[in-house]
Amino acid sequence: MRIVYIQSYPIYHDNVTDEAWMKIENRDKWMPGITAEKGAEVEIWVVGERANIRNYSFGNNSIPVRFFERSSSGKRTKFHFSRDLIEFARNNPVDHFVIKGLDGGVGVELLKRYIIPAKIPFSFVIGGEFRSKFNKLATHIFYESDRQFQQLIKKRWWILPGIPTNKLYKLPKSVNTDEFKPYPDIPKEFDVITMGRLIPYYKNYQAIIKLSSTFKVAVIGGGELLDEFRLEYPNIHWLGHINHADVPTYLSKGKVFFYSSTRDFFPRAIAEAVSCGLPVAAFGDSISDDVVQPNFGILLNKRNYEDQMTVLLSDDNQLTEMGKNARNYALKNWHLKSTESAVDTLLSNVGSSL
Repeated sequence: MRIVYIQSYPIYHDNVTDEAWMKIENRDKWMPGITAEKGAEVEIWVVGERANIRNYSFGNNSIPVRFFERSSSGKRTKFHFSRDLIEFARNNPVDHFVIKGLDGGVGVELLKRYIIPAKIPFSFVIGGEFRSKFNKLATHIFYESDRQFQQLIKKRWWILPGIPTNKLYKLPKSVNTDEFKPYPDIPKEFDVITMGRLIPYYKNYQAIIKLSSTFKVAVIGGGELLDEFRLEYPNIHWLGHINHADVPTYLSKGKVFFYSSTRDFFPRAIAEAVSCGLPVAAFGDSISDDVVQPNFGILLNKRNYEDQMTVLLSDDNQLTEMGKNARNYALKNWHLKSTESAVDTLLSNVGSSL
């Protein structure tokens, strides 16, 4: 059984080099690793800076990671793709593709130009976007939150019918809890800390800016707006790009992790902050209470979120208790092997169809 995991977005979309991406330990590599442990032949394909073949070690398994050069250009890196990847797929038969992300150019072009015409089975691992005309053709859709589930089963006119529940499987986050951990000896320099790429669309920067008028706010993340924001909002601590391995120590400088977007359902940044023992505040427009649970965080209302943050930050004892609850929850539910049940489901269904 040959299964290939595809990163739908080029890896440089997240402002990381090929080398840096290989060093990152997260679910994008652990889920293929668990799949290989269970006896499948597994590869990971990505679009990066240049063509290359590397290997990722997971336990006793060495998994090939194929890097393909992009064929397209343009400012919106999420839409870049690789003709070489598509051609390689045509000439190297695969039993099943698992595509991380619905709307990235790498995955979309592979689906249109090869997978669907050739009738190759595939599954989706959903990130932020849940709408896709290809959902109805997927054999499995791995979603992350209850809010996503409700959106997926909802019918949207004739073109996007609701997805049958027997295609939907909940996929936990996975965090390196040995790396993303609390650092209790690091002083709390900031009331609020957040993390994300600084790009000119999608994110809700105004909420961060508003909170900075009352609280000491820090932002982890690079991007094309970094220099502009540093000049325009000097009262915010713009920390810039931080190496992935150093992020936990920076997160530990904040009292509360604030996720400002109102469009994401379950960003990895929340799981990493929870693993570091930070209480989390996020907007309830898209984040559901199975993601930010009441014992370690709050869901904010756009009308009075500043007042909600004031109440939360005024109680040090509550923050301490929420931080402990956050860490314990991550250790129990979002660890390295948290996707094992989902992998068993995938392999059982793929195996029965061969």
